[in-house]
Amino acid sequence: MVPEIDRSLFDRDAMLLCGDEAYVSQYFRVGKQAWDIIQWALSTSKGRNTPKDILDLPCGAGRITRWLRATWPDARIFVSDISDDEMRFCAEHFSGLPVKAHNDFSKINIPSHVDVVWCGSLITHIDAKRTSQLLNWFMEQLNPGGVLIATTHGRQRIKLLEKSPSGLSADQLHKVLSDYHEYQFGHHAYNINSQGYGFSLTSLQWLASWIENRKDAKLIALQEAAWADRQDVLIVQKTTI
Repeated sequence: MVPEIDRSLFDRDAMLLCGDEAYVSQYFRVGKQAWDIIQWALSTSKGRNTPKDILDLPCGAGRITRWLRATWPDARIFVSDISDDEMRFCAEHFSGLPVKAHNDFSKINIPSHVDVVWCGSLITHIDAKRTSQLLNWFMEQLNPGGVLIATTHGRQRIKLLEKSPSGLSADQLHKVLSDYHEYQFGHHAYNINSQGYGFSLTSLQWLASWIENRKDAKLIALQEAAWADRQDVLIVQKTTI
C-alpha cells in the first residue's frame, strides 16, 4: 500500500529547479520510484522488512526521506547532506536525525549501525577512488543483513548525453567517455572549486569488481536505468563473513 506522504517542499530545493507543475510532478514520481526500489530490495533480500535505523545520504530536501518517514513512522532516519539548510528541512518536516556531512566520508559519524542505506545521485558525481571509499564506508555502517541501495550513471545515461551533457564541454565529455571505456569509470569535476564534485559514469563491470572484492557483500540486484529513467541501481546486502 502506497503511504500518504508529507508534500512540504523546501523553497530552495536543488532538485526542484522551478516551481513548474511538471517539475513538481516529476519530483514526486522519482521519489515514488525510490520507494518502490527500497520496498523491493527489502523483500527480495529477506532483510528486515521494518527497518529500525535508516541512512539517507545525500538526503537533499527530502525527496526520498518523506517516503521513508511515511512508511516507517517509528524508524530512526539519519539524514546527511552537504547542504545544512536542506538537512535541517528534513529534520523539521520528516523527523530526520541530522548527521553532519563531510567530504572525507570516514569523518561522518552515524550514531548507530543501520538496516538500510539509500544513496541516490551521489556516485553520479564523484570519481572512482571516492566511490570505492564511499561504498566501503556504507558497508561498514550496515548491520548484518542490512541493505545498501545506491544509484549510478551507466549505459542509459551515455545514450542521453547528446540531449543532456551535464554541464561539461565536448572535450570534457570525450575524456569521461574515453576513461569509461578504458577503465570502466569516467569522471570530470565541474570546476577547480567543486572539490572533485562533477559528472561520472560507472560501468556494471566496475561495480561487479567492487562487490567481488568484498567478502561481506552479497549482490541482490544491479538494474539498469531503474531510477529516474536514467540511473542504474545497485542493491547489496551485508552478510556475515
